[in-house]
Amino acid sequence: MIMKRISIGNTLDYHYKLVILLAIMPMVLISIFFMVNIFQYRQSIENINDVNKLNSEMAVKIDNSVFYLITGKPTKMQDPTEVILHYQKELDKLKDSSSSFDQQQTLDVAIRILDTDLHYVNTIKKNIKVEKPVRDSEAILVEIRNVNVLLKDTLQEFVTGEINLSNKKSNQIFQTIIILIFLEICLVIVLVIIISRNKKNLNARIKVPMDKLLTSLSEVSKGNLNTQVESSEIVEFDILSSEVNQMTTQIKALLEQNDRKQQAIAKAELRALQAQITPHFIYNSLDAIITLSELDEPERVVETTLALSNFFKLTLNNGNDWVTVQQEIEHVKSYLQILKTRYGSIMEYEITIDPKIETVKMLKMILQPIVENAMYHGIKHSRRRGLIQVNGSQQDQRLVFEVTDNGVGMSPQQIETLQKNIRELDPTGVSGGYGLYNIYRRLRLYFGETAELKLASQENQGTIVTIILPLQTDAFQEMGNEDA
Repeated sequence: MIMKRISIGNTLDYHYKLVILLAIMPMVLISIFFMVNIFQYRQSIENINDVNKLNSEMAVKIDNSVFYLITGKPTKMQDPTEVILHYQKELDKLKDSSSSFDQQQTLDVAIRILDTDLHYVNTIKKNIKVEKPVRDSEAILVEIRNVNVLLKDTLQEFVTGEINLSNKKSNQIFQTIIILIFLEICLVIVLVIIISRNKKNLNARIKVPMDKLLTSLSEVSKGNLNTQVESSEIVEFDILSSEVNQMTTQIKALLEQNDRKQQAIAKAELRALQAQITPHFIYNSLDAIITLSELDEPERVVETTLALSNFFKLTLNNGNDWVTVQQEIEHVKSYLQILKTRYGSIMEYEITIDPKIETVKMLKMILQPIVENAMYHGIKHSRRRGLIQVNGSQQDQRLVFEVTDNGVGMSPQQIETLQKNIRELDPTGVSGGYGLYNIYRRLRLYFGETAELKLASQENQGTIVTIILPLQTDAFQEMGNEDA
């Protein structure tokens, strides 16, 4: 008995055609089904939008045009006959696009209602022509308005019908998807059976180079983009190996390019975040100066204005993002001086900074927003004299700053919510703490996970905000300023 020989090429060709056939047929049927249903679904949505638009303007425009007709101010665009005929044409178009007989009947009712409006308009025109009293036409206008209420209800009924049709179509699509999933499972089972029949014949020639390729791809998936797939004596696998090698090279280049773009985006976001802080302070500072002017205290106006000028000199800092701790503290002192001028005896402040860190570089405008938050969301709402304390020191290779106030504080639930929204970078939920969100965002952009912002508070006792910054090298600071 002569054994029938089957070449790999013929076997692959046979299975290729069979798989293509089994794959294309369901795809064609699925595509046709989805195209038809999606078209009908989109048409329903468009009809809903069109009717809603007509429903929002139709009654008003008809009413206005009739009113202008009665008052003797008709124009071509406001002629009620033209307006009604225009909307009848629009409803006719909607009727032609509607696939439901019941919906078409509803639009027929709406068109007939417009015919009633048209009849009333013609009656008004006759009254005007024969110079009947205006009150007769006004009575008809009341009837038109009543009819338009019915028209609006009818169009709303059409919208409800279209929504129901859309829901029905959505349910049909969902049921069909379930069926298609079942068919796909059956198709996969069939393909597995077909492939299993010739597994032994194909294994010897394909398994070895395939294992090498999979091993290399596994390394690539782990992030090792320096992996290169070995060449194979089989032409197809050799081509595939070359393509994979080229792909990993391109991915590596794209990742490097994306890293550079992300750094640029981070710098741009940082500028936007700093720009959000500055205007907020300007409003409060100018408000303080205005208050002093109203109290006729020019010396204090000059003192506060100079403090504000000094504040902005430190804020701008020649466009650099890095300042010394001493400059940052001067920045905070200028701000607290303005607050002290404005609020007088209701607040005091204390600043204690380790002299050893005064020349250390840090990211600018980190402490001032926290002080501002302590004043306006803590002390200002407390009835006792306020005290803001700013402390700074170095612990190991980190700068540690604490801003403490004796304001109203926060409940544990408020602290938890605030910390959650800050960590998730969600400014919409940071009620009364947008400055903290802003600082946290900037710390993440510059330092990643190495910087920390901590909150501790007791209700009616006060709040402590702790900022922990890593000590940065001169090279890092110069890079940040160059990107500026």
